[in-house]
Amino acid sequence: MERIYELERLVGLYQRRLDALAARLAAVEQSNAKVWSVSYPATTGGGTGIYWTKGTFSAATGSFSTITPQVQSLAVYQDVGGTLTVVAASATVRWYFKDASGTDKLIPVAPNGDGTYVAIAASCTAV
Repeated sequence: MERIYELERLVGLYQRRLDALAARLAAVEQSNAKVWSVSYPATTGGGTGIYWTKGTFSAATGSFSTITPQVQSLAVYQDVGGTLTVVAASATVRWYFKDASGTDKLIPVAPNGDGTYVAIAASCTAV
């Protein structure tokens, strides 16, 4: 009988630990959602807050902290209801990568907050 009580005590202990872990995980998920909503705020019209452009960039020049980006004026799009919709017809987009983008690649960009955008990844997908 003592063994059953000990097992029940251990199950209760592990249940409390699992509950605490679940609460911590929920807090991390909420924090992550806040970071994304601040970093990539949704715009009106039901957009996702993630932006896209299509372009061909040459490699940036210089070395870290003094990199000179390649700069182009490109249309920037956002997914609104499953359709890429123009949000800026002619926005300044900066490319800080030391590799060329390739020809007419789909490029995810992030807003800088001043009406310009910066490439955040190099895509292999030509469009």
